Amino acid sequence: MSKMDSPHKVFVALLIGGFILIWYIQKRRRLSVISFETAAEWRTKAKKSLSPFVPNFRIEIPEEQELRNEDFSIRYDTWRYLEELQTRVDEVASASRSICPFVEPASKADYLKLALLRNVHCERDVIAVVRGGKKQFLLALREIDSPVKKSWLCFLLVFPEAKGELIHKIKHDLKQEFLDSGLMIGEFHQLNSTKSIRSDYFYPRRAGHPIIAIRLMIDNDINFLQINKEFIEAYLANFQGTSSANVNKAEKLYQSRK
Repeated sequence: MSKMDSPHKVFVALLIGGFILIWYIQKRRRLSVISFETAAEWRTKAKKSLSPFVPNFRIEIPEEQELRNEDFSIRYDTWRYLEELQTRVDEVASASRSICPFVEPASKADYLKLALLRNVHCERDVIAVVRGGKKQFLLALREIDSPVKKSWLCFLLVFPEAKGELIHKIKHDLKQEFLDSGLMIGEFHQLNSTKSIRSDYFYPRRAGHPIIAIRLMIDNDINFLQINKEFIEAYLANFQGTSSANVNKAEKLYQSRK
């Protein structure tokens, strides 16, 4: 009887293994292909959280209702954070300069894109999403002809369940990989202690929900990369053949670290 059972058990084991493999492949594919929204679409959904009653004609179980309300809250908090970056005045520089002046033109041109990634919080999954976002970013970049508009393109990956420490670690681990591709990767979360360039009393990267940002490397990014020789080398490789005050500064910094 045991001899008859053995092939059956092997078949069941192979069948279960096949289902697990299919599930894993589908999960990897889901994590690597991200659904983005423009800033305008995100803002529209965020504003719904301000309404006392949002019409909904589908019967929801309590867990679904709670998750939907959480999504609205996350969207609203993130939108308000971006609004503050756009409208908060840099008092040190001038009364008319915002903390992050690129947000407004990027939003208006639909080049600021956001993705809400629920239940993505372990290191392996977050890395898969970030690398998938990088791939999609490079593809989107090819569709833009204007160098100025290319500099506006920015992907914001929002990970509500991820820890700030994990976001920091992943940004640190992937930074060189992104720089070698001519990209910048940034981290925004409550534990971020990076101060404003012009003020020691303002921490512009302390977002309410953890965010990984992806954008194109631009000329003045040497100000963020001069702490590391490998970072400077990647910067110079990206701007090879160009001449500017920042590139000259990077060349001098690189020579001084040899």
